[in-house]
Amino acid sequence: MTGTPYRPDLRIRFTENGKYLYMSPANNGMTMEEIAVACLGSGASFSIVNAEDVPPIPETPNSYIIAKTTPWLRMTQEEARIMDGIMTETDAQMRQVYMAAQYLSSGDPFWQTLHQLIAENLPGGSTRADELLAPEG
Repeated sequence: MTGTPYRPDLRIRFTENGKYLYMSPANNGMTMEEIAVACLGSGASFSIVNAEDVPPIPETPNSYIIAKTTPWLRMTQEEARIMDGIMTETDAQMRQVYMAAQYLSSGDPFWQTLHQLIAENLPGGSTRADELLAPEG
């Protein structure tokens, strides 16, 4: 697919809900259009806008962010092996959203999905998911 090469000064704005996709450079060489289609499907309506025109990510009360690497660094080798397999089996949209994210935010709906995946697949369940996704510091 030809299109706009990924640039950190651009964002994707979804027409239906007016929300923005915050992305990281880890996009595997995908164009902005390919990222949008991977996240929303081929019928998605979106525009590409300058990052300076995008409002900052809203924080919900008591929300926090952690680096995407934090849960992985906290996992044992066995837990990482299990979760690597689980992430490989998730649908393409979820994988692309995760890969495009710059960080993990407890205020994001994706957080609950990630927490559930961890809780359902690792020994220790919800308690272990809470530990892996706990604030840094």
